[in-house]
Amino acid sequence: MNQDTFIAVQRVLAADHQAIVTGITLQVDSPTVFLFDEYHLYNALIDDNVAIAKTLIQIAGVTLTGVEGFAGDRITLQDIMVPVSERCFSRGIRFTSAMLACLGMEVVGVDSPELSRRIEEDCQQGKWAPENHPAEELRSEHMVKTIIEKLQARGNVKAAILNAGADHNDDIQTIVLDAKRNRVGAGTVSFIRVRSRLFPMIPTRT
Repeated sequence: MNQDTFIAVQRVLAADHQAIVTGITLQVDSPTVFLFDEYHLYNALIDDNVAIAKTLIQIAGVTLTGVEGFAGDRITLQDIMVPVSERCFSRGIRFTSAMLACLGMEVVGVDSPELSRRIEEDCQQGKWAPENHPAEELRSEHMVKTIIEKLQARGNVKAAILNAGADHNDDIQTIVLDAKRNRVGAGTVSFIRVRSRLFPMIPTRT
């Protein structure tokens, strides 16, 4: 996404949704990943993110959404209604369900069930607090690497959304701005971060 297109998108989201839109890396003639900051316990924020996503479908050509708490290609309502642990391991399905209802939208899982299970088990045993578990950063790296791989595999996707907790997006922002960007394939992708006006200003590792 070039600078002029970014500014146009930024202005629309600010005017229509009062969203905070930050260009992390902008690559000309590249697919774009919009990083959506979610707070999983706040339905009003999630609904606002859905509204922002629908605007981006119209103005930025988003056709692919990667979601935390899911793994694998082509997530469906069946995955939510009859969850299989290797594909759906999230209690937060509000945003995913809304994206599945959007015409022409492909929803894919970008999370790691193995890392998620390890974190959950360690936290249940009192080994770590969820916000401090070292594997959370590995999950973040897995998410960004996976959405890039899915973009590249399709070849014709202009823009995608990656919906994840804000702390994961903090990690991803760091990754795509440092030497790790080549390891995850981020050198040929634009990254733009989107935060709802309803986002709470409190610690959010969820």
